[in-house]
Amino acid sequence: TKEMPSYKLSYFNGRGRAELIRIMFAEAGVKFVDDRITDNWPKRKAEFPFGQLPVLEIDGTQLSQTAAIVGYLAKKFNFLSEDDLTNGKVQEIIGIFGDCFAKLPFFEKDEKKKAAAVAEQVNTKIIPAFTKIQEKFVPDCSSTLLGEFTVADMALLTVVDSINDFDKTVFENFPKLKKVYNDTCARPKIAAYLKTRPETPF
Repeated sequence: TKEMPSYKLSYFNGRGRAELIRIMFAEAGVKFVDDRITDNWPKRKAEFPFGQLPVLEIDGTQLSQTAAIVGYLAKKFNFLSEDDLTNGKVQEIIGIFGDCFAKLPFFEKDEKKKAAAVAEQVNTKIIPAFTKIQEKFVPDCSSTLLGEFTVADMALLTVVDSINDFDKTVFENFPKLKKVYNDTCARPKIAAYLKTRPETPF
């Protein structure tokens, strides 16, 4: 058997775009160095190929872009389906969740502007997206979005946590998605990770 590569994930000290990657490592039971960059980002920016985070280092080779890292690990850790069309749906769902996450005002200080931005994102992007995903994909009483456990279920967990930072009521109207979220959070390795992860503002 080939030795497991060594992994180092560099990101800011928050959940953000790296949390799905951290949860994938937890579910896979694979150790990695969780490099959380705090106040020294300007100095460290030059270490990374495009000056952006997250970056995953695999035995010294850097891979950037969240979608590329998630795709690489999903294949490596068998978090995909054996069916190509289902995997197309996995990518579709993750892309839609990315759109939901993209405009959440994590760094807006003005409370009025923040509330307005959240309301707009919830009404124009998140509610329509969640409605479509619940209707189009999720089987009744399912613990998973597509009828089998994939990286899409872990992506749901991370996007819901981010939305809940701003508005905890949104998710109440989606019982099928809520079941998938709760069942994903209850998977033993993920549950253990969620209990011990650092509390961060985003």
